[in-house]
Order: sequence, then structure tokens, then C-alpha cells
Amino acid sequence: MVCDLGGTVTLSVSADRYVLSWDLGDGQSQSHGGHYLAYGEGLEFTAVETGGSDRVGFRFGPREMSFSSEESGWDFDGTGGEEPASFVAVFVRL
Repeated sequence: MVCDLGGTVTLSVSADRYVLSWDLGDGQSQSHGGHYLAYGEGLEFTAVETGGSDRVGFRFGPREMSFSSEESGWDFDGTGGEEPASFVAVFVRL
């Protein structure tokens, strides 16, 4: 996925593991990985580094796939502290 801000986000999954990597386009890149579990209409990601888990909504349709969460966070001003945030990511087959 290529973001409008010039960055990239990559989510790789196997049978029960994931790696999420992103580059914000300004040389700041990060990568996290661990295990995931599918449940109902969502996924729970558990990071190996912290043991913390995050739940996201997941929908897979014939021409699109989406992820969403109301319980996310982001460092909007670059000070190192995350603020509460929600996100929606939609992938559409072209």
C-alpha cells in the first residue's frame, strides 16, 4: 500500500504470524511482528516485542479488504507520546 503522504505500509501474514512494516517517507521506518488470531469479524495482533495486543475490525469482500479500530494511537506531533486515534484502511482491487 502506498500512502498519500509518500510512505508505504506492508502487512505480511502467514498461518498465525504477522509482520507490519511502515516507512513514513521521511526516513522514519518501523517494523513489528508477532502472532495473530482471527475471531468473528476481527483480528487480534500480539506483538512479540511487548506482548501487548491490539484488536482490529476486518472485512474481506469480493473487491475490497478493510481494517478498522477505534482504540488506536498515533504520535501526531512527533514528541514520542501517542494520542488516542482511530483508523480505517481500505484496500480496493483496481
